[in-house]
Amino acid sequence: MATVARPAAERKLLAPVWHLITVLLILLGQTAYGWYRLQITSSPMFRANGDPQGMVRACAKGLVIEWLVLFCVWAGVRWQGGRMSDLTGQRWKNWKQIAGDLLIAFVFWSLWSGSAELLWWLIGRPRTGGAGGYHFPPVGTLAVTSWLALAATAGFCEEVVYRGYLQKQFHRLTGSAVFALLAQALLFGIGHVYQGYRPVIVITVLGLEYGLLAYWRRNLRSTMLSHGWSDMVSGYFKYLWGW
Repeated sequence: MATVARPAAERKLLAPVWHLITVLLILLGQTAYGWYRLQITSSPMFRANGDPQGMVRACAKGLVIEWLVLFCVWAGVRWQGGRMSDLTGQRWKNWKQIAGDLLIAFVFWSLWSGSAELLWWLIGRPRTGGAGGYHFPPVGTLAVTSWLALAATAGFCEEVVYRGYLQKQFHRLTGSAVFALLAQALLFGIGHVYQGYRPVIVITVLGLEYGLLAYWRRNLRSTMLSHGWSDMVSGYFKYLWGW
């Protein structure tokens, strides 16, 4: 029986296996740190509610971590001779692509929000207004600006790390798109353990949805837009609008 070989570009890893292991260890350390933050900020002695300075500090730490992890991923791809576009896909070429991705992002965000609400209904939404040093809604101009900056950064950095790098690496390493989708979604979920245990379940499912969109679109433009916007809404705008 004749077989069709996959193109070499689809078989080649984005970075060496040792780099993938390094990234996984970094994410494991990030998860352990997030679990530690959850224990500390869950203590009755921790006073984060309504603390603008505490929110700004938490956002600043989050920004540093997001960009450091992204730099580690990008460095491995560069080591292999790759480019950022190997992770993100093609850039916008015209206004029609921009409009199309904005529409897809909005529709996806609507479906994303609906599935999240269904999951919260099934497992129960946590009553706390914050976790891991964050408190919602942020209070004060600096805290609000810091959160919006972190949300936009997460929309870019986390999509590159989980959907642009891990999903593609797992797919090329194992040859299984299903395994790649599930693995990156699970890692994405447990990476948010600082929010609590029930949020990990919801975020894992949402990570799977992000992965499906990225797999379908063959780029991260729509997922980045949707991810960044959803974080902005869930952390600030929904309170501003009284949702």
